[in-house]
Amino acid sequence: MIRLHDFSVRVIAQPDRLVLRSLHLEVPAGRRLGIVGESGCGKSTLLRALTGSCGRGLDVAGGTCEVAERDVFALAEPDRRALMGNVVALVPQGVALSLTPHLDIAAHFRDVYSLDADGAHDLHDRAAAMLTEVGLPGAAMVGRYPHELSGGEQQRVLIALGLARDPEVLLLDEPTSALDVGVAHDILSLIEEEHRRRGFTLVCVSHDLGVIDRIAEHVVVMNSGEIVEEGPRAQVTGSPEHPYTRRLLAAAPRLGQRHSSRSLDASSADTLVEVTRLTVVRSSSARRQLFGTPPRTTTAVNDMSLQIRRGEILGVIGESGSGKSTFLKTLCGLLAPTAGALRMAGTIDLGARTSDRPAEVLARVQMVFQNPDDSLNPAHTVRRILAPGRVGRKVAEAELVRLLQTVGLGAAFLERRPGQLSGGEKQRVAIARALAQRPELLLLDEVTSALDVTVQAEVLATLLQIHREMGTTMVFVSHDIAVVSSIADRIAVLRHGRLVELGDADAVIERPTDAYTTQLVTLARRG
Repeated sequence: MIRLHDFSVRVIAQPDRLVLRSLHLEVPAGRRLGIVGESGCGKSTLLRALTGSCGRGLDVAGGTCEVAERDVFALAEPDRRALMGNVVALVPQGVALSLTPHLDIAAHFRDVYSLDADGAHDLHDRAAAMLTEVGLPGAAMVGRYPHELSGGEQQRVLIALGLARDPEVLLLDEPTSALDVGVAHDILSLIEEEHRRRGFTLVCVSHDLGVIDRIAEHVVVMNSGEIVEEGPRAQVTGSPEHPYTRRLLAAAPRLGQRHSSRSLDASSADTLVEVTRLTVVRSSSARRQLFGTPPRTTTAVNDMSLQIRRGEILGVIGESGSGKSTFLKTLCGLLAPTAGALRMAGTIDLGARTSDRPAEVLARVQMVFQNPDDSLNPAHTVRRILAPGRVGRKVAEAELVRLLQTVGLGAAFLERRPGQLSGGEKQRVAIARALAQRPELLLLDEVTSALDVTVQAEVLATLLQIHREMGTTMVFVSHDIAVVSSIADRIAVLRHGRLVELGDADAVIERPTDAYTTQLVTLARRG
């Protein structure tokens, strides 16, 4: 079904720079292929090439790329377009960026089915049937907008769109990225069921080795644009031959395996932050008014009480919508509590919004967000990002260099902009920006969720090094329980906005007391 022969892709502006290098690959019809490798290795470029498109700034340097016995780069544009959806379909990475926010779900199927406005009734029926097949309430879902859906629901919609024309080849680019373990398990089960039902050839790209180990029969490992290892899944993941593959497997987090043997002495640690009966109610009225739908409120955090100990790393886990990010945003002042209290060091009220907090308090609590592309200004150099000169004290040149060295970067990065950095480098800059204010409390929201396993391991090691050297208290939020258990002293488990379990990290993993925690641990061990 797929055949690559000596296939190469180059950068147009730098013809000698190859993104894909002389690839040879054959995938029989009906096979499930997994592709793994670090960011920048060429995985997603290869996936796009199977649709007949290299991507912006790239072109074919040589060789052939055939799908269903068609050389996709030799096709005329109308023929290539006809190939999409009918023969090959791509489910892209980043569900939030792949659905048009001002269109309801039914409208997304209009182009897929090539229906005009006069076919609205048929469109709704066909879209509803397809949505029902992927486990959604089709009749109720067709009139909703993307922002009204959870991450897992959005991913199911994208899969439904990809399968709508019953393609022979389905391409998946990071299908579970940023999804919690329970939702990811459901999405993978859906993909497996659809493969059994339809028999398409499946190609799945992921930085998550657990995803590849579950969904693929055959595995390709890529590094620097080349295929360095290929074989049956059991052989590649169980007895890898190439040193690079062994390094990838060694970097993958494992449940209960700690990055550090350090353990907080609870008897000697005082309380830095006291959270008392915290409730946060969020409203979607602004966005719903934009789309003409009635407002809705959600209790994102419900009657939560806990203590954050000085010098500890507190891990917070839970499914999407459990209140993890809302909790962090309330701690840093981006959201205001509806009820309850937040106090730091006994006297500082953290219930105030950022606009009402003194500069001293703003400096003491810093947050690193999930996606550095959203939080770093692309027009600014790293120097300006680290020293904006607006909040708290200004940072001297020598300290800027020390900040970069603290997160494993050098002085050469000061004049670079985010677009010149890798994903891991951007996340390190975001961490350095937070550390510039010498915070007492560092809030980390899914900072490793979109990183491949080797970069993820490097960022976690960076955080632990910072913790050892500076003693900074950290609250580390993640949907990945294995990652949390590797660095946290204690783990808090949230579900539907409520704190359902809190305890020593090893105890929560080995002897969970809540049924939901037990489910998360079981799924993590399985994956």
